[in-house]
Amino acid sequence: MIKREDGNDDFINMGTLDMRTFGFNGTYNLMRKSFTPFVTGGVGFTYYDTNIVNAPPYTTCWYDPWYGYFCDTVVPTKDGTDFSYNVGAGLRWDVNEKFFMKLAANQMWLDSDGQIDSPSFLSYTLELGTKFY
Repeated sequence: MIKREDGNDDFINMGTLDMRTFGFNGTYNLMRKSFTPFVTGGVGFTYYDTNIVNAPPYTTCWYDPWYGYFCDTVVPTKDGTDFSYNVGAGLRWDVNEKFFMKLAANQMWLDSDGQIDSPSFLSYTLELGTKFY
């Protein structure tokens, strides 16, 4: 246990969450001008790894035909794949005929089985791009 400044006992854990999403998104530009607001939304599947240990470590070995035997210790962590959906809004600026910039805020939810509240993630992005037409 770690003692907080206010005197309460709490366990503090810092870590990383790894996520990968495969999805389909659509974007609608609200005006046909070089500077326009837009809305976006999509659906897909998100793989996540919490990096929180959920079983004892174990060692496994295997044979590689070129390099010989290898052994490695694996630490299982809580992971999974869930249906995900998102909505967002932002501003798009066509700098010229070839380049554009987008600034957006996007909210994504995971549809986790058995959860009272769906985990959600808010992200902000600045995109720089080129147009091919």
